[in-house]
Amino acid sequence: MEIHLSHAVMPIGLVVDDDSTLRKTVADTLRRNNFEILEAENGEDAIDILEKKSGKIKFVVSDFNMPRINGRRLLKYVRSHTPTSTVFIIMSCSVNESLTRELIALGADAILCKPFSASTLIHELKLAQERNSTHQAHTRIQDG
Repeated sequence: MEIHLSHAVMPIGLVVDDDSTLRKTVADTLRRNNFEILEAENGEDAIDILEKKSGKIKFVVSDFNMPRINGRRLLKYVRSHTPTSTVFIIMSCSVNESLTRELIALGADAILCKPFSASTLIHELKLAQERNSTHQAHTRIQDG
């Protein structure tokens, strides 16, 4: 008798950073933790990918300071054009209390101060995913 194991669908994420070394490091870290990852060099490319993938992207990890469309503008786009369950994490070298409050108010799920460890990235991503899935379940119960 042959047994076929169904493979769990890996969450698809998008890593956005104009620094190719950092983008590849973050993407590789996430791939090693069983995520399917797409990469974008800037916010414009990220928006193109988000539009082509139409709701399939489950999380975005984005640099804050990028040319053309920065992390703030990309966050605003994601919050207005993708499912509310899409996790958005900002990476920045210059995190302060004012910026943190602003980004959280705009809908960021986490802000990571560069440099950060692989374990911190994975931990924050999983926490944000859990919060979002709990929120979605709670919303369905209230709507039901």
